[in-house]
Amino acid sequence: MSRFVFVPLTLLTVTAVACLTLAASPATAQTSATITGEVRSADGAAIPGAEVTVASETLQRQVATDADGGYRLPALPAGTYEVRASAEGFAPAVRSGFELLLNSRVELDFELEVGTVEDEVTVTGAPVLLDTQSSDTGGVVTPLQIATLPVNGRDYLDLMQLVPGVQVNREKDKGSDEAVPVLGERAGNAVYLIDGMPNRDEFGSGAASQFTQDSIQEFEVLTGGFKAEFGHGSGGVVNVVTKGGGNQWRGAVVGFVRDDGMDSSNSLEEMAEAPSLSRDNFALNLGGPLVGDRAFIFASAEQIDEERELNFAFPPATPAVLRDFENSFDFPATTDEDRYFLKLTEQLGDRHRLDQQISVSDSQVNDFLPLSAAANLPSTRNNFGRERSMLGLRQTSLFGDGNWIFEGHLQYREHTDIQAPAHPEAGAATAFSIFSSPFTFQLFGDLGIVAFGNPSTGSDFDQEYLSAGPSLAASFGNHEIKFGLDYLGTQVNGSEASILANQLFATEANFARFGPVYSGLFTLTEIGPRVAGGDNVALDNDYTALYVQDDWSIGGELVVNMGLRYDRDSEFEKNNLSPRLGFAWSPTDSTVISGSAGVYYDRFRLGLVRNIAAFGGADMNLIQDLSYPQGFYNVTSIIPFLVAICVNPLAPHAAVEGTPCPFGLPTPHLGVDIFNNIVAEGRSPIPPETVITRDNVQDLSGLSPDEYLARVNAMVPLFAFGPNAWYWGPFGALTHPLLPAQDFPIQIDPGFETPNTRAYHLGARRQFGRNHLVTLDLHYREMRNILGVRETNLEFVSRIPGSERTYEGGAGVGVRGFGPWFEGEYKAATVGYTKRLSNRFSLSAHYTYTDAVDNLVSGQLGNGALSGPTATGSAPTDSFVGTVPVVTDPTTGQTNENGSFTAGNGNFIPQAGTFHNGPDLDKGPSPFAVDDQFVLFGLVDLPAGFQLSGIYRYTSGFRFSESAAQLSDPDGNLSFSLRDTSVTKNSFEAPSYQSLDLRLAKFFDLGNDRRLTFLVEFFNATNEQNPAAVETGVDRPTAFGQPLQVLPGREGQIGVRFEF
Repeated sequence: MSRFVFVPLTLLTVTAVACLTLAASPATAQTSATITGEVRSADGAAIPGAEVTVASETLQRQVATDADGGYRLPALPAGTYEVRASAEGFAPAVRSGFELLLNSRVELDFELEVGTVEDEVTVTGAPVLLDTQSSDTGGVVTPLQIATLPVNGRDYLDLMQLVPGVQVNREKDKGSDEAVPVLGERAGNAVYLIDGMPNRDEFGSGAASQFTQDSIQEFEVLTGGFKAEFGHGSGGVVNVVTKGGGNQWRGAVVGFVRDDGMDSSNSLEEMAEAPSLSRDNFALNLGGPLVGDRAFIFASAEQIDEERELNFAFPPATPAVLRDFENSFDFPATTDEDRYFLKLTEQLGDRHRLDQQISVSDSQVNDFLPLSAAANLPSTRNNFGRERSMLGLRQTSLFGDGNWIFEGHLQYREHTDIQAPAHPEAGAATAFSIFSSPFTFQLFGDLGIVAFGNPSTGSDFDQEYLSAGPSLAASFGNHEIKFGLDYLGTQVNGSEASILANQLFATEANFARFGPVYSGLFTLTEIGPRVAGGDNVALDNDYTALYVQDDWSIGGELVVNMGLRYDRDSEFEKNNLSPRLGFAWSPTDSTVISGSAGVYYDRFRLGLVRNIAAFGGADMNLIQDLSYPQGFYNVTSIIPFLVAICVNPLAPHAAVEGTPCPFGLPTPHLGVDIFNNIVAEGRSPIPPETVITRDNVQDLSGLSPDEYLARVNAMVPLFAFGPNAWYWGPFGALTHPLLPAQDFPIQIDPGFETPNTRAYHLGARRQFGRNHLVTLDLHYREMRNILGVRETNLEFVSRIPGSERTYEGGAGVGVRGFGPWFEGEYKAATVGYTKRLSNRFSLSAHYTYTDAVDNLVSGQLGNGALSGPTATGSAPTDSFVGTVPVVTDPTTGQTNENGSFTAGNGNFIPQAGTFHNGPDLDKGPSPFAVDDQFVLFGLVDLPAGFQLSGIYRYTSGFRFSESAAQLSDPDGNLSFSLRDTSVTKNSFEAPSYQSLDLRLAKFFDLGNDRRLTFLVEFFNATNEQNPAAVETGVDRPTAFGQPLQVLPGREGQIGVRFEF
């Protein structure tokens, strides 16, 4: 039974009593808007007691002006309104079609002429574009933009690219931390809200429940400076509002069809035809009244069927035999997805609103792998299953004299995620490091790496969420004060995948001769439950927040936004106070200067600790060994040096025995045939390049497997792993440990702290005329306490040549501490221009320049990144943090007592007595930002019922690091860097990205509020070869920095929409 049955009684009681007592319901403040203004006579005199009425299809509300002629209409749901001002002795004034965007505050003044009711005046002119009341940054994606701009895949969140400071990286897997960063923050740090209620996947990241494009009214992306009512994330707020029913029955039936007949190929392999594609996307929605002006319903449904051939190109060095093998797994990726949404709204008078909504979605994606995984062949692809369901209740109530506003929600969600290998029949997973010859003396293949087979057994997880959020707001003079509580309980149960991953080092010729098991040498990594049931995951977290916000208007020209928020997660420290301060100053009616400073705490990311037993994650252990199927023959990589095996691949043992190791290792110099010479008396040596296994060693050598193994341990001892380190390993080959067997449970460091961001902003906005707006924003952000893993007890001396890996206090194994080891810095300037729709066209553009750095070795902190099979890839290149001791290099005699030096193994040794922060070796440009980004979008209404719209986006290339060609272990922990540490991380840029999406619509007015629309859309209309992955190694078949995989070329679709 879910623990949410036992949610704290006080929380439920407070929420329930408030809801029942106030007989109310929500369009919470985060999704509502406010109209304020003054009513004056033609001579400028205030008109007290004037009536101001606002009305929409589902709401009518009336207030009277105060002694100064001022009025305030708060808590209005986003939408289109008619606003009317009237007073005795004056002609009424009416403004129709007045659009209110969510989370906005609009000033609307009326000037009444002397007259009668019959002299009603219609007020024209668009409302001002400036928000003079708030200091936050970001933008609203309006209903017009959602309805008219081209949206690839009909995923409305794709339109986040319209907001300055948001970076959409199409080469990254959706849901990953690098997919949609906001102002240099991980995508997983953003908060997603649906109608004011949580909609983020707390186990992973990104939006949880999926909604049809036709069910979304509008959404706002707050990039910075947001108020204290928004929290539980440091990377922006995506605030979405759904549609609702009205007083008239309205609906739409929509269909889109794609196939490759409208597409063009941009493949690196110069295919004659575009990749095969078939996609059918159908949707319908209906909304209207259930009970007069009091109850309304809205429902939508969508179904997607897609079969897509991935725009995949085999890496150039892929052996022909492997290509033939992989072709049998190169199936199109398929997607089958259904989305349903139902919303009921009750308007109880003009003071109370109640909403209930339910959404259900499920999807199955087969044979998928992001193109950014350039070296992964078709057999590595996965199948994904997702189910999402959500039930939400919301309320908004005005009471007293209408000055007090209660808002609240209660929500329950369930998620299911299943991942499994698409082709388990392909066998063991192998990353094949391809060498041109056995004598390159490199760690990784000089011809690149390809991966085949899937390492995972599959995983499945169930998530449950319960959230509640009551708040109370009121206006006191020049202060608008709001305080509230947020609660989110999360529970995750499931089973973690086991991993079996092989890394093969061989030449193409040897691979073709012996296959993936007995060619070259290989290291096999096994990750699995340490004990029976160790793969079970049971995670939970209770998040509670309290906040207070004061918006203080001073003198009519200055608004100060002040707030304080307290965030508390179960596992984080309990003193997380977030002060927020901002201002908006209007020196003229057409100019606003704004600024903000604040602290924003991140969430407890449950997916990061799925393999940390102390948090309830899986209890796993890791075994990694190194096998020599042909003895020391065809040992192409220098990986044996990791365990101090000095083998010469060019000379027999008789020629090198007794000579010093030429590679600087303090171990015996071994010849290539040493294992082949281990035979019974009178037997000939085992022939070169012969596979030696437990099953055939007696026939080859005349010795039993145990006798042969005893001689191997005597002739090639590995003291670091005990007296009998050699054994018959996986597949029966000669094997020794590469790493000591280690448990996966990572220790929670005593310095464990909450990740947070200190953010600062200064901006200016200027409106020209009625329809033009220019903006300038400057941002500075410090990302602190970014969580990660490092070996916290590794001694500094481990990095000295000839030293073994040593740990503090003589410990036998390293302590992998989960703590706040990393940090980042983000600077940006954004310039924007908006021309509101008038004279038949609209146009917007923005440019962002960014300078962002961090000291993370990996940009991805998704599920399992810190504790799964990629944990070593997420740990810093240099784990040591502390004061540097005095050390001496035995190979050169140099010491760091009076200065720094470079040791004989190439490691940098800082001066003794200085503080050394090892993770800074990975300091460099951040993967969460590009230097330049330019976005241009708009629409134009053409004659004869045609409309053309489009989005153009240009970004400089994504950042990448140069791959390591030589052995590099800067801290001596025997975990070798995958990048060249002599070059700053992410020093290089991929080729730039640019894309033009176009949409042409033709409207037919059928009368009686019916309209038929035919649509043609093209994505990447200019058929650019935008890189999905690039070559990061030098001297490879593909030139350094050039694309290995590209994103899809031009794709087209046709659609029809019938509205009634």
